[in-house]
Amino acid sequence: MAGLRAYWRSLNNEDRKQYAKSFGSSIRNTEQRYVCRAARRRQRPSIERMVRMMEGSNGAVTAEGLAYDFVIEPLNDKAKDEKAPASEG
Repeated sequence: MAGLRAYWRSLNNEDRKQYAKSFGSSIRNTEQRYVCRAARRRQRPSIERMVRMMEGSNGAVTAEGLAYDFVIEPLNDKAKDEKAPASEG
């Protein structure tokens, strides 16, 4: 199971440019919308774009990996925030 973020980090700058172009994006747009560190800030791409992300990676990015990056990890982050005790002061 490889997610977009892991695959993206494995690419050099030129490969990132080619890969982003394969699903209709740019390096900057991809980094700001899809692979940012804060899981809750990531924008969930359309199904069509996710398919292009998988195809453009030649199988390195999987549906399960995308589900983790765009659904599971943001949910886990949200749950952690809600469980955190409120600071007193």
